[in-house]
Amino acid sequence: MTKLEDAILEIVRAQIETILETTTVHIQREVRIVDDRRLYSVANVAKLFEVSKAWVYERINRGELTVVELGGTTGKQRIAAPEVQRYIDSRTFGRKP
Repeated sequence: MTKLEDAILEIVRAQIETILETTTVHIQREVRIVDDRRLYSVANVAKLFEVSKAWVYERINRGELTVVELGGTTGKQRIAAPEVQRYIDSRTFGRKP
């Protein structure tokens, strides 16, 4: 994203937070992965979460993210889209309707 897009998103987020704080309407936040059959590399998951690959590997080692082993090296590990979604859901906090 460009800096302009980032700035616009930040403004929109701030406005939504203000609305949520001042109204009785509750909106459940959801992030959905488009293709449930997709396998993500560790690098792609790191990019999606905006974290380092080391962070993703740490979650794998802790058992917080499960992987599909496609070969004998960590470079061949993939994370299924539903697993990415499960992790996001397990770490999503806030108001619920």
